[in-house]
Amino acid sequence: MARTPRGFTLVELIVVIVLIGIISVVAATRLIGRSSYDPYLNRDQAIAMTRQIQVASMNSELGQDCRQLVVSADYFGSPVSCAGFVHPLTGASDNLALSVTGLPDGVNSMMFNLMGQPYYLDAGNTPQRLCLRGCRFVFGGNRSGEQAVMAMNKEGYVYAE
Repeated sequence: MARTPRGFTLVELIVVIVLIGIISVVAATRLIGRSSYDPYLNRDQAIAMTRQIQVASMNSELGQDCRQLVVSADYFGSPVSCAGFVHPLTGASDNLALSVTGLPDGVNSMMFNLMGQPYYLDAGNTPQRLCLRGCRFVFGGNRSGEQAVMAMNKEGYVYAE
């Protein structure tokens, strides 16, 4: 006499549990979205962008305008006229919220000399060194209030804190 099956086998239960796990992970990432990672993504992109502009300045590859880094609360990157060189981070497209410490008041762009050290041009067009005590760029902009920090020392070394 043949037995009629009652219930599920162990393999069937494991397969169902694995499928439910995969579906829940996919659904959770759709609900959370990328906004929880925005500060870290923006910081990492800013480090790469800063280093790229810095290396281009050290090699004198580009025109003077494209060898500067424009920094404001909702813009980080090369000037708008050079946006094809390095795609800037903006508040509108990258959810950028940036605060900077270590820059003099009114300075919103920095350039790099042949040694990679940051400077700006004062009113008399004289180069003035920047970040003598270090500069900190704090990236925020997500709903959870997380922040990511990029720092630059007076020699131009750029790193994540």
